[in-house]
Amino acid sequence: MEDVLNASEVKIHLETCSVYQNNPNDTATSKWHKASSIAEAENIAKETSKKYNKGWKKADCCMKFA
Repeated sequence: MEDVLNASEVKIHLETCSVYQNNPNDTATSKWHKASSIAEAENIAKETSKKYNKGWKKADCCMKFA
């Protein structure tokens, strides 16, 4: 998930995560990117985070063990 207001780092969520399931659409403040694997999601997060200089991470709510 990309925070388009630059408030936080880019976060990787699983599609099964409640954050994604409760907010699956892009909004004025966030944009979702689709990936078919964790490796692809990490690459998208790395590239997307470059424009914010805040980095990226696996979201704590669903990715602690992924």
